[in-house]
Amino acid sequence: MVESGLAIAALSECSAPTHLVRLGKAEGLKPIEPLDIVLIKGRKNSSPAVECLAEEIVRGLSEGRGEPG
Repeated sequence: MVESGLAIAALSECSAPTHLVRLGKAEGLKPIEPLDIVLIKGRKNSSPAVECLAEEIVRGLSEGRGEPG
């Protein structure tokens, strides 16, 4: 992704601001291999809010890959 033309950065599509330009093959860049994202949360003192947030994060990332939540 690029904003001001000074540099490029690799960002996941779900975290990239919409105003950035997506660069790819047409600009001479090779595709970046998929990577795994891991969500780690503690087993102790978990609250309903923590559980809800974790579920939303997993759901949102799964939807971004076209997978069911």
